[in-house]
Amino acid sequence: MNSFITTSGKTQSLVKLHRIGARQQLDENSVMIVEGEHNMRRGFIVGEASLSAGEASREFGTRFTNENWVRTIAARLVLELGAGSHKINLALVVNSDTIASFTGDEFENNATPETLERARELFSNIYFRTQDTRMLDIRQCHIEIEKLVFVTEIDAVTKSIPKEVSKAVLLQCGFGDTQLTCVTNGNNQGLSFRKAGMDAAIRTVANALQHENITKSAILNGWKEAVAHDSGLASNPLDFSEVKTSVIKDHFDAIMPELTQEYGDDFRHFSGVVVSGGGSNDKDVVNAVSNYFSNQQKEIVTISELCAAFPSPENQGIQNDTSAVYGALNFIQDSNDSTSQTLVAIDAGNGWSKSAMRKYN
Repeated sequence: MNSFITTSGKTQSLVKLHRIGARQQLDENSVMIVEGEHNMRRGFIVGEASLSAGEASREFGTRFTNENWVRTIAARLVLELGAGSHKINLALVVNSDTIASFTGDEFENNATPETLERARELFSNIYFRTQDTRMLDIRQCHIEIEKLVFVTEIDAVTKSIPKEVSKAVLLQCGFGDTQLTCVTNGNNQGLSFRKAGMDAAIRTVANALQHENITKSAILNGWKEAVAHDSGLASNPLDFSEVKTSVIKDHFDAIMPELTQEYGDDFRHFSGVVVSGGGSNDKDVVNAVSNYFSNQQKEIVTISELCAAFPSPENQGIQNDTSAVYGALNFIQDSNDSTSQTLVAIDAGNGWSKSAMRKYN
């Protein structure tokens, strides 16, 4: 299959119950999922638009019993596929401690028959609204899941490393956790280690700024620019860049020795470190990682920079925070090149839900 196009997108992993009949504008990366029938209908705004509707819930835990996790997946499906009927192969990125509950074994990727049946029940008919939340025009996304796999985040990102790279340390900097593995010829041998992610650093910054009347939500929403607004009506923005830089450095100085020492002497044979995940878009994170490895003669590169150096049709358009969903596509590509396929991979993460769709012709 040589002819295909890959698209990707992301949505904040925020969910808010929305009163039926109330009107609210939705941005292009937000959607309202409609559940129930007739007078029992409920609406849930998924994405950044839920922030203006009050306190929204973030997602922690990759299980079908987590209703908001299911809603974030549904949101990415309709934003990628749109209304109508679709046949897809689907890959879901999940935590390493829950993959066995979907596949029957922690080293297995294919869904059990029971899991596949449950996924089909959850996602076969998704009702939604885009642009605004008025209930006049509810659209339907009908999905037939032909193949379903589950992939851990670190295994998915491993598959995004270009084949030209024979050996590398992979550091996945996510919202919920930071993961490290060593990759040789595209294989991490199923071995990786986890420590606290960027959420821990955000909490530390928020605690340090409590006296400024700054909430964790304000820190989170202003994290990229390191500028937050307090809760006053006539508030002035607070630049917390110095605190942020210091906290991130301390965070990685604390967790990196614990992550790397698990590999012992073998670690010194890896001269390159690939940094991926949403955290790698932050210069403070990359600087902190580079500072930690400064005396170990290791080259630091983000995965988007690495893929730009070794471009291929498979990684065209990849970004640091979509590397997991690009890699997950490899687990659902069939070898039969006589049929058209639509592949969708979704990582409904704690901070952002990412998806990639690849259509073969």
